Amino acid sequence: MAYKLINPLAQSFYIDEPCVVTKVDLFFSDKDDSLPVRLSLRQNVNGIPGAYIIPFSETIIPSASINTSANANVATTISFTSPIYLEAGEYSITLGSDSKNYKIYVSELDGVEIGRAHV
Repeated sequence: MAYKLINPLAQSFYIDEPCVVTKVDLFFSDKDDSLPVRLSLRQNVNGIPGAYIIPFSETIIPSASINTSANANVATTISFTSPIYLEAGEYSITLGSDSKNYKIYVSELDGVEIGRAHV
């Protein structure tokens, strides 16, 4: 299966102190019937996700494992195969797929409206 993550969807976050990450929750509104989603954690470079994928963070999420909801009230929990140690700094969760059928809820700081973005 080929993956072309030329322009993946990314959500940045900042860590004040070193920590260990074991899982993330994502909120999908639509999904593909068969194609998976690819998730990875990346350290940001100049405010955008860098090319380097944090070891053990790259995860393929089968379509059958993805929960959807009409109002972002059902999470899809993605557990990493191994705990991931992150130093203090800025990172991004990146998502991509060969399908354009995936939609995920996004949030904006101080935002109120529920919105969706294509993966």
